[in-house]
Amino acid sequence: MEKVPEAFSWSTPKLVLYRDDVAALIAIFTKHTKSVEIIIGGYQLDDAAELPSLPMEEVYKLSINARSPYVSLDIAPSGGRLYASATDGPVARGVADEVKEFLNLRRDKWRIVGETAASAAPALCLAAVLGAVVAFASNVPKAGLAGLVALLPLVVFSRWGWREGVERHTHVVLKTRAEAPGFLRRNGDKIALAVISALVGAAIIKLFGHG
Repeated sequence: MEKVPEAFSWSTPKLVLYRDDVAALIAIFTKHTKSVEIIIGGYQLDDAAELPSLPMEEVYKLSINARSPYVSLDIAPSGGRLYASATDGPVARGVADEVKEFLNLRRDKWRIVGETAASAAPALCLAAVLGAVVAFASNVPKAGLAGLVALLPLVVFSRWGWREGVERHTHVVLKTRAEAPGFLRRNGDKIALAVISALVGAAIIKLFGHG
């Protein structure tokens, strides 16, 4: 009696990867397999040495496919998957486990926080519209105008949350961690929107909470 090997498939978390991270991933694949195909942002590379020559600063698509054993990592704007063939048994699974461990350390924790905050924006948009309607109907034009003004930052912030959550699953920054801007510089506009939206939400509650 012999246990039948099973394929391994894992949906990757939301990630932020830098050029040196991608090089490290390629090194894991090339160390354990016989051949590796690398496609990033629509460009096929021969090896990690070509990463600095890519003509863009950020991409959302990355594919690394290795053979003997067969292991693949495919990251697209909508999601990512790590796969190891069943026919290559524990050798393929060992490579996949090493890649999985590496990727888990690159989770984009800050973006998850931002998306959670952005998820509240649609409800605040609705509250702003309903509040404006009630305010104008109650002959309180200043409060109604405040509700309408509140819509702009809320709509923009809601759109950012949708884009980051659905259209940009993983950010691949084609600079090294040392070269890339810090979190505050890279996300300054998003942080500003979050602060504005929070202030607007508080203003709406205060205005309409007092009738």
